[in-house]
Amino acid sequence: MPRFYDTARIYVAAGRGGDGSRSLRREKFVPKGGPDGGDGGRGGHVILYAVAGDSSLVRFHHRQRFKAGNASPGGSSHRSGKNGEDRRISAPAGTVVFGGDDDELIGDLVNPGDELIVARGGQGGLGNAHFKSSVNQTPQIALKGDSGESKWLRLELKLVADVGLVGCPNAGKSSLLARISAAHPKVAAYPFTTLTPVLGSVLLGDRSLVVADIPGLIEGSHEGAGLGHEFLRHVERTRFIVHVIDCSGISGDPITLFDQTANELEAYSPELAERPYVVAANKMDLSEAKAGWPSVKDALTERGVEAFAVSAATGQGLQELVQAIFAQALQAPVPAVLHGASEVVLRPGLGSAAPSARRIGPDLVLLESDEAGRLAARVELDIPDAVQWFRKQLERMGAAAALEQAGVKPGDTVIAGETEFDWL
Repeated sequence: MPRFYDTARIYVAAGRGGDGSRSLRREKFVPKGGPDGGDGGRGGHVILYAVAGDSSLVRFHHRQRFKAGNASPGGSSHRSGKNGEDRRISAPAGTVVFGGDDDELIGDLVNPGDELIVARGGQGGLGNAHFKSSVNQTPQIALKGDSGESKWLRLELKLVADVGLVGCPNAGKSSLLARISAAHPKVAAYPFTTLTPVLGSVLLGDRSLVVADIPGLIEGSHEGAGLGHEFLRHVERTRFIVHVIDCSGISGDPITLFDQTANELEAYSPELAERPYVVAANKMDLSEAKAGWPSVKDALTERGVEAFAVSAATGQGLQELVQAIFAQALQAPVPAVLHGASEVVLRPGLGSAAPSARRIGPDLVLLESDEAGRLAARVELDIPDAVQWFRKQLERMGAAAALEQAGVKPGDTVIAGETEFDWL
């Protein structure tokens, strides 16, 4: 059976920042040239950007790893290193990005052209020119480039459409979309249900709406029965819903099937139950549908539901239906784009909690501080100038106080991130 790829996992790795330079000017007749080391460049970002005309994440199942370029180191004469090349990855408009161990929301690419930095390149290291002072005219310290972010991401596609056609299998949604738009969904004369959502643009005068044919929903779809979750997520972005029912009774009682679809939408997301909608009673070209229409209309009217008798086969009633869709859909509010998300986080936090430390061995102390760990990896701790500067930074961020509270003593080994150094 063909598979619809609307979820994927990818691994992204940003580029490393370039190292700063420890260059000292050495020119004839300039005995005290001083430091002139330039900064390293910034590592390349990994950027996802939205494009139109694509409605599947299938290519991410063939290629899952993406890496940006590393930056160049700084040079003498204050020359900065070249930034790493950004890695730009296109994704269908409507792609939602999650990442991190807790699968947190990173961002949502709603419209074509939207961009999201999903992995930031490492900062370039500072050259020794930055560390010159009145008490140290020839500093030997320069910082290494920071490593770029790397992470696994989960991508989830939610098609962007103004109107969603929903209903049970074989209600005639695909035929209806094919009749009112230029879309060409697969339609058959035998019992058949669409396996992938299809988008079509419907025109009325100088106005247009994007309509999505959402594959048939069966009982239990909100719990994942059939392909329920794969398809229900695409209804979330629609601002207006058209319930398509088979009025002939061949597939079952029309009102019962309408209630089943409505219940599945509400069970999946209560917000969907609040969306404005109309009912399209389809297959009016059949005698059974014509005979059943009066009772179906009465039942829906009693509930205050607007219904239209239509035939996707002959075009009966479609003009009135399209006019009603335009009149109501264009007035409907644009829904919140993310199901279950209260806000968009553009970048996961890097951990700004106060430093803490604890002894984990007779001569071993663990410093728990993301900032200190990243900084330790960038300092050349075999250079006295660098050690002295690093110690001052630990004092500034409160890490030195945390170590002293943990009972650190000279000669102990301190672990910060992936770096170990002796406490002096």
